[in-house]
Amino acid sequence: MKFLWLVVSLLVLCSWHLSSAAKKKKSKSGESASTSSSTANKIDLLANALKSGPLLSLSDRNFTKFITDRPREYYSVLVLTATDPKYGCSVCSKGRANLEEVARLYHSQYNISEVPVDQRVVFFKAEVDDARNIFGELRIETVPRTYILPPADTKSKKIPIQEHEVEGRGFMESLQAAVDSVNQATGVKIQILQDPFLFLFGISIFAVLLALFVSAAVYDIFGSLLWYQTPKLWVIISVICFGVGVSGGIFCIIRSAPPFGFNRQVLQSTKLRIPVVREILVLVFMTVFVVLGAEIWSAYVSKTPWYSLKETVPPPMWSYLTAGVKKNSDIFKRLIRVSEIWMFEIKGLDFESFGKKFQLLVVDYLKRVAFPSSTSK
Repeated sequence: MKFLWLVVSLLVLCSWHLSSAAKKKKSKSGESASTSSSTANKIDLLANALKSGPLLSLSDRNFTKFITDRPREYYSVLVLTATDPKYGCSVCSKGRANLEEVARLYHSQYNISEVPVDQRVVFFKAEVDDARNIFGELRIETVPRTYILPPADTKSKKIPIQEHEVEGRGFMESLQAAVDSVNQATGVKIQILQDPFLFLFGISIFAVLLALFVSAAVYDIFGSLLWYQTPKLWVIISVICFGVGVSGGIFCIIRSAPPFGFNRQVLQSTKLRIPVVREILVLVFMTVFVVLGAEIWSAYVSKTPWYSLKETVPPPMWSYLTAGVKKNSDIFKRLIRVSEIWMFEIKGLDFESFGKKFQLLVVDYLKRVAFPSSTSK
């Protein structure tokens, strides 16, 4: 009888143990399924929200859900900013614009619902007026502040957001710098795609002009070969070249574009930090530019004798430049004449002869203008 009770007790104990293990296993599987379902729902919510724009807005209500809660199966690129005009933060607007463009480029090349976790990036922004509690918890006193948080599962160690802050200067400098910052932090390659409209438009214009030239040349082949002598054609080409060159120079001056060539790092490392040396080099290069320009001009004139300076300037200016110096001529005309004498009429370094001409044309004129009463006597 005692043996029978012992067997029954062992059977009850075993059945209780197996039932408990089954419940735990079911609980774990349910928890895993719940976690997986929660993650899928979060990705679906983000995918739907991205339909309205590539840069998602956060507030005190949803910041924890998308940033701090785990699992977080995506990289979070977060900028805390204050773009409202009342705060007067110009760098905030520029940084936000660059970040929004990076987000647009990423979502045009990747689909967060299909790519693996290590290539999934979501871009967020939080304005100070919408997330004051978050700004207070993070003790944010200056903006903009940029953070890039890696993916995290439920078992990973929770790291404060402050430790994921990145240098925000790249997002304020340029689009390329912003793309490089995201690439360095996430390893995700984002390509800057250029709009081909301007290139195609230029090619179309060129094709139309070429077609017009060919159609006109059919009727007058030999005459069309002389079109290159038309002054108006070269005026148009000169204006286009001048506009492109000047606009590029002005852009580099205003935007402080970094030097770029075959080796960007070498060019940047050779940046001169001594103002005097930099100014001397600028003067040297300007001198070289003027000398080479004169040489090119002389070679061009000798190659094409039909091209003369007279046809490149307005008639009144040409008559002013070529007219002789009279008693009532102004100081500018006299200086031009002095320059002509020095360059074309003085042989060698004959300063004595040049001094007499300068005395007659400039010094005596200035005395007559400055002291009219004494010269009249």
